[in-house]
Amino acid sequence: MDAHRGRRLDSWMLDNSSSGGTFFDLSREILRLDEVATAFETSPPSNGYAFEVAAFPTKEMPARCIKPRIKNIKTCFPTRRNRYDRNIKRPKNHTTWEFRPMETLTIHDTHCDERWSPHTHPEGQLYFESMRRDGQFVYLTEDNLYERKNVDAIERFIEAFEKKAIDISLTIELPERMEVFSSLDEDNDEDSWHYYCVDTARRCIFWIDKIDLTWMAEVVGSVPTKAHLKYGLDYEYWIHVEHFPFHQTIPDDLIANVMGISIYYATDSMTSLDSTSPYGKEKALELVDLSKHLHDLKKTRYSHGYAVVAAARLMTVFVNEKFFHFAGQHGARLSRHQSIRGDKRKRTLFIRLISPFLFFAPEAHLSSLENIYVDGIVNSHPWMTYVTKLQEDWTQQVLFSAVLIAASVSFLAVPSVLPKSGIPPNQSAPPAVVATQVSLLLTLGGTIIGLLLSHEHRRKENRSAQAAADFLSRRSHRSRGLEALAILYSLPFSLLMWGMLSFLTSIGITCLNLSVNGLAPTIICAISFGLVLLTIVCTVLTQVEPHVKSMSMRFMDFVLPSWLSRKPHVEGLEEIAEGDCRSLTTDSESITSDWVLRRKPHDSCSV
Repeated sequence: MDAHRGRRLDSWMLDNSSSGGTFFDLSREILRLDEVATAFETSPPSNGYAFEVAAFPTKEMPARCIKPRIKNIKTCFPTRRNRYDRNIKRPKNHTTWEFRPMETLTIHDTHCDERWSPHTHPEGQLYFESMRRDGQFVYLTEDNLYERKNVDAIERFIEAFEKKAIDISLTIELPERMEVFSSLDEDNDEDSWHYYCVDTARRCIFWIDKIDLTWMAEVVGSVPTKAHLKYGLDYEYWIHVEHFPFHQTIPDDLIANVMGISIYYATDSMTSLDSTSPYGKEKALELVDLSKHLHDLKKTRYSHGYAVVAAARLMTVFVNEKFFHFAGQHGARLSRHQSIRGDKRKRTLFIRLISPFLFFAPEAHLSSLENIYVDGIVNSHPWMTYVTKLQEDWTQQVLFSAVLIAASVSFLAVPSVLPKSGIPPNQSAPPAVVATQVSLLLTLGGTIIGLLLSHEHRRKENRSAQAAADFLSRRSHRSRGLEALAILYSLPFSLLMWGMLSFLTSIGITCLNLSVNGLAPTIICAISFGLVLLTIVCTVLTQVEPHVKSMSMRFMDFVLPSWLSRKPHVEGLEEIAEGDCRSLTTDSESITSDWVLRRKPHDSCSV
């Protein structure tokens, strides 16, 4: 932290020499009873920064050195401590705050112990920094060192830690400069001090105790080698830099690295449909611009801490992607749809039986979900894109359902369908009426399901990838995977389609009623109805063909006679069968190879 930062912001205070503010010299560890009694008699404390009366012995107690008890020293991690859930309560009070003349000039100069410097993180978190042993140890803590008991406790930790570190240094060389985070009360453990260390030169987190990182490997399922945990440790390191930024430095290679990765993500997103980039192409381009601004902020002294937080947060994203995609390992994940665990599920009999009755909509949803949820990993960009598309589809289907419901109700009002006098007793309803009522029930059911799903996912659209992974993990079955969720997502469309088919049936029954329409109109309606059914069947066949592997005939072979569908022969060239070779096509979205001509008599592909 720069020595000439403004003194009126308590997060940048360095000295504690204010004549008008509250000052406490907490460097002494031995307090005599008469000194304590005199201090409280002459100027009793009036704010929360003074020592508490209950923390000191009474006059009847013998004079002795007051030190907190020694606790156990335990390891912790930047990502596994309760930074965002410390359960600190600030109750309301009805205190009257009055200021003496000119006193408002001094309330900005509140100081803590002279060995510690307070900082205010850009998020608002208060933390303290202290440099010891000629800069070899830099201690950091988020405990409230405006309270004396915490200062005494942290000093006892430093004494115990440095003694242990010196013993370790006899066999293992310590870094020339290391940062040590300490916490007095982590996870409500009052019997231990928690810590971790950081080597700033090597940008690495470490401990002076034996540490078990099995939990880190389990975050990605497992790791093939111990070396791959480097990315997990890098993630912890950048989280630490993000939490404690104001004494950090931003080297030029860090900004260059951030900009280079941003440009690569932007390029990969624009040229690949299954990029592992955590951002879409629009966000990736914004990231490139942001990297340029970071380079400018690096030169600005007063925005230094904010630039450090921004760069460190981006680095956490970058190293986390490498950790989850097994970068640098044999068999690394190179595309978003690639499974490196080899646990691709086969379709169960359940979905294979029910999917045709739902117009194969579950198959489409299941494929999309499996491409998003690969090896238990979810990328936020494709998930948000998929959920947004779902919302749009469900909204359109609800609108179509509303139109169909209105049409069905109006159709029931036609006298030839349902007489105004109603259905006579002991008689069944006409088939057209039954088909219309079935259409109404199916359409209303699809509308209700679509509204419920839209309401549920409206909250998930902008949620994090972790929330999406938790959601899909809860919906995933041990043997059937995400099949049930895919069926649920397809119900609004499928029920709407069945409702339309039922309404079409009721229309057909009414139009083919010879006794009502007469011969000529009935024939015309029959021909029209037959053509409509033929086009529907042909359309269904085009959708069924990709899902039925046993169908060897192509759609055009089914529709047209063989003498019409036969291709003219071209000397020297012939069209290859579908799927034999791949061509080279380029566009702004992807670079693929799907189609190529082969020459006679060779069967090999050439580009």
